Amino acid sequence: MGTLLTKKLDMSKPLQAIIIDDEHKARLNLRTLLADFCPEIEVVQDFEGGESAMAFLLKSKVDVVFLDIRMPGMTGFELLKNIKIGQQKIVIVSAHDDHGIEAVKAGAFDYLLKPLAIADLRELVQRLEQAEHKHEGAAGDEADESEDEFKITVPHSYGFKILDYRTIIRIQSDNSYSEIHFVDGTELVVTKSLKEFEGMLSEKGFFRIHNKHLINLKHLVTFSLIDGGLVTTTNGSQLPVSRRRLKEFREVVKSKFNKLGP
Repeated sequence: MGTLLTKKLDMSKPLQAIIIDDEHKARLNLRTLLADFCPEIEVVQDFEGGESAMAFLLKSKVDVVFLDIRMPGMTGFELLKNIKIGQQKIVIVSAHDDHGIEAVKAGAFDYLLKPLAIADLRELVQRLEQAEHKHEGAAGDEADESEDEFKITVPHSYGFKILDYRTIIRIQSDNSYSEIHFVDGTELVVTKSLKEFEGMLSEKGFFRIHNKHLINLKHLVTFSLIDGGLVTTTNGSQLPVSRRRLKEFREVVKSKFNKLGP
């Protein structure tokens, strides 16, 4: 057995499980062992046949399925072909040790031999904990990676600062400096030119409407032809659109929002 993880399954919310076995004594024995030695798993129901179990699984979700293989009518492997294995961990429980390869191919999470040993059940709990830990870690990594897609770095003090560009409404040029305006009303001056920001953000929904102004189109509220072209952003800023960029700006807005202002 491997080293037990320090992170346990939430004891206040045990894993929901069902037992599928045509032998009443086998179902009762497994229920008793789990109740006495594996409080992390709660048996919510048991079935003596694959047909009734499949009807339950098609409309209900559980975390673990303890499944016998050799049953009259629908066998365990026939059941596996008709349910979505990814929704629950399948644990084969059998008195026969000659179905291991077939169980692996069918996507079984574990294979326990009858008569069941307490040590094997505790090791199963450990593996379930490890799988849960790995799943949560992967989900967290995916979330982090997804969020990273929206990050950029800008010079700050003696290093750099990481920004979520979705929080930027607009950026204004001040020669070799740029003034960043955020949705929360704050501002940040950085030693990065507007041209550099344009290169970083033009494919992320930003458009340079003027030599001095780069805006996040998600924060565009109105456009008017007054004074040759004027936009209003969500923070109330009114900014000019240069004549040289006016045609491209209107085409980009039309493409992005599928409509063109007056």
